Amino acid sequence: MSKGQFRVAITLVALVVASSAAYSQSSVAASKKPVAGDVAGARTFVLPASRSRAVVIDGRFDEAAWATAAVASDFVQQSPQPGGSSAQRTEARVLVDGNAIYVALHLFDSAPDSIVGKLTRRDEAGYSDWAHVYIDSFHDRRTAFHFAVNPSGVKRDGYISGDNEFSEDFGWDAVWEVATRHDSTGWTAEFRIPLSQLRFAGGSDAEGATWGIEFARDIARRGERSYWAPILPDAGSYVSSFGTVVGVPVREAKRRFEMTPYTLARSWRSAAYPGNALRPPVMQTAAAGADFKLGLTSDLTITGTVNPDFGQVEADPAQVNLTGAETLLSERRTFFTEGSDLFRYQLSWVTDFGDEKLVYTRRVGRAPQLDLPDATSHTVATDPTRLLGATKLSGRLGSWRVGLLSATTAEEVGEYSRLGGIAHQVVEPLTHYGVVRLGRDFNDGKSQLGFIATATNRRLESASVDELHSAAYAGGVEGETKLGGKNYVLSGYAFGSSVVGSRAAIARTQTSFRHLFQRDPVALGLDSAATSLSGLSSELRFVKVGGGLSRAGITAHIVTRGFDVNDLGYLTRSNFMNMTAWVGRSRSEPTEHTRLWWTYANARVLRSLTGAGDIAAVNWWNRVQFQNYWELTGYVERVLSGTSYSLLRGGPAIRTPARNYATYELSTDPRQRLSWTLNTSGSLKSADGSWLANVSPGLIFRPIDRADIQITPTVEWQRLGTQFISDSIVHGAHNDLVGDLMQRTASITVRSSFAFTPALTVQFYAQPFVSSGRFRRTGEVTNPLASRADDRVRYLSPGEINTTADGQSVTYRTAAGDMQLDNPEFDTRTLTASAVLRWEYRPGSTLYAVWNQGRDQDARVPSDAFSDVARRLLSTPATNVLLLKWAHYLGR
Repeated sequence: MSKGQFRVAITLVALVVASSAAYSQSSVAASKKPVAGDVAGARTFVLPASRSRAVVIDGRFDEAAWATAAVASDFVQQSPQPGGSSAQRTEARVLVDGNAIYVALHLFDSAPDSIVGKLTRRDEAGYSDWAHVYIDSFHDRRTAFHFAVNPSGVKRDGYISGDNEFSEDFGWDAVWEVATRHDSTGWTAEFRIPLSQLRFAGGSDAEGATWGIEFARDIARRGERSYWAPILPDAGSYVSSFGTVVGVPVREAKRRFEMTPYTLARSWRSAAYPGNALRPPVMQTAAAGADFKLGLTSDLTITGTVNPDFGQVEADPAQVNLTGAETLLSERRTFFTEGSDLFRYQLSWVTDFGDEKLVYTRRVGRAPQLDLPDATSHTVATDPTRLLGATKLSGRLGSWRVGLLSATTAEEVGEYSRLGGIAHQVVEPLTHYGVVRLGRDFNDGKSQLGFIATATNRRLESASVDELHSAAYAGGVEGETKLGGKNYVLSGYAFGSSVVGSRAAIARTQTSFRHLFQRDPVALGLDSAATSLSGLSSELRFVKVGGGLSRAGITAHIVTRGFDVNDLGYLTRSNFMNMTAWVGRSRSEPTEHTRLWWTYANARVLRSLTGAGDIAAVNWWNRVQFQNYWELTGYVERVLSGTSYSLLRGGPAIRTPARNYATYELSTDPRQRLSWTLNTSGSLKSADGSWLANVSPGLIFRPIDRADIQITPTVEWQRLGTQFISDSIVHGAHNDLVGDLMQRTASITVRSSFAFTPALTVQFYAQPFVSSGRFRRTGEVTNPLASRADDRVRYLSPGEINTTADGQSVTYRTAAGDMQLDNPEFDTRTLTASAVLRWEYRPGSTLYAVWNQGRDQDARVPSDAFSDVARRLLSTPATNVLLLKWAHYLGR
């Protein structure tokens, strides 16, 4: 790291640490008389002195205990008329005993026949009326538990962090009860939320604790959201705007223990491996495991899983990645989605290369990273790597927020045939992953300071795995402070990383796409003898998040050449500085033609810290919702001409032409049983002939309130004028081969669901996908920084390209010498389908029946007609999996 980069890093660390201020927390005096209303300018609930007696969760409020509870009303709209009174009256009551918090919501409606109660699976938002309860049980004004129900009894729950509504973690699931009823006045919702499902500070005084609380209501037909404690669109905060409930009886912490053991049976049948003795056409397996939660204190909990199975999780969508960057996949496994806010840290708000993050949990239990020998006729390897067990510790230690994650994956050994026998090779070593995160609030929750660290350790006893890191560490400090009455946020971080391994492993890292040291080995310090690599990443952000109609922000982001977190995180490039600025306006109040609109202008510049390489772009982003509930969202962008050091994957920097890009989505009124969307995107032809056209219409059909069907076909045509093919050293000279690629892609994504009851649902998913790529012409890079595109590449004549009779390989006769490669053209076809029957036969206990089918094939000999690729899809051999899983909740 240079002295200049070191000074920048130290400055960023100082700015983050300087955001800390003295910690203080106000308390609210409790009253023995039930009250609900404005106290000292804030919405406050005071619980009755007598604790709740028996309450039956049936949607009726006829128990004597409810007569003693205070009533909260006077809800205020957030939309469509910010600050206006709700169009319908809502009343909320709260009771608490030593075991649970009870909430009764009476949602009056002058047109009860117009109440919308779509019947769906749990946690699906959908178009519906909703009743919401939010509980800030730590009263830290930053975090809250969210419980919601619709008129049909469909439950949703989540966990909010960072005083930000949009940070909600919907993977968090609690065990709780709710009942709803309809009558001539509207509908009711009665909640029982066990205290064991919440986290809170114990040791309150005799008057009880003070918690944050909020109630909200959605009226679907009006598109209305209203809150008891007002939260307006320009608030710039969320949890800190909640009201309070005083007198919560949680003086004694109770030890909690929950366990959900599971058993499963799986049948696997496939015709995709004919003649492979190591992959029989039919296999049956059985497994068992368990999830558990142990409350060490009322505010500190251990969550664990032993030998988990995620067979009911939806498969990843298909795609063809022609870039050098790794494909980012979303996390769907419950253990990792629940409580993910504790370990989630985005490395950059704005990036051209995806959602870079310090912790990417798809690394845990990934597909084995090492390959078996290519020359074998029969092979088998586990996919994905087995997760032996994982544990999370979350909660509070005094005034510190604590999050710890520990996970261990098994050593996986692949089998392959060799000389008539069976040989074995390690394809993934035994690996341990760890994350530690600490955070503390200051200045009544307006400022935070935190620390985060990650570690990956592998047992590398076999020489076949010496290309992987033996250890990898990353971490540092992060902080945030709110200014100007919470309307402005100054935040940032400074992280360091270090990876350790053999010479082969570190050389592999240095020459990977995210580093590309080989492009300029002198400046970047390519060291084939190195056994470690380290670096630094830092970012500083200043953003206007609330107050009035205007919004603005600026960020500065630096990543040094050796920074690498990909053993547990997700990073696509290093050695750059990125500057981004944006300004915009948003209006949430209706006008004559619109319900709301947003508009933003953005500019960004990305430069390499060493050598050539820069990207600059400006765009204009818009969102408008019209009075008829139709909505238009999208942006137009101009990317300026620049230079790229990554396009040639380690070759020289090459000039990239300017281009114009646009993407917009139009959606119709979601209140209707039949609605549709139209997503279009495209880029105009640039100097090297590149262009893009993508059309993706979508149909959403709700024939009845308990069923829906979504169909989204996508068709894309793309021309990449300078697509990297390969590089090689020919007679001592580096040679880069590129082509003019025409790619056609088509897919249809179908999702449907049917709910027999809120606890018994079935979902179906299917996606046929085909993609075909052909090269119009192929050439060698001769003058990469030339102004004209045709001067950068010398295209080969047909006589200089020779394809073998079987189409498997191609020889290119370049000026430096012959290059023989596998045929770079492709036909990819996949079909993924699944059906999941889910029955929650009692709270927390679930029975699954799952069917999955997969068809996947890449053709080395491409078809001349794109229609042939689609026609052959159903003839591709299929793999079918049938799974039965039973998980039973045990708790106290």
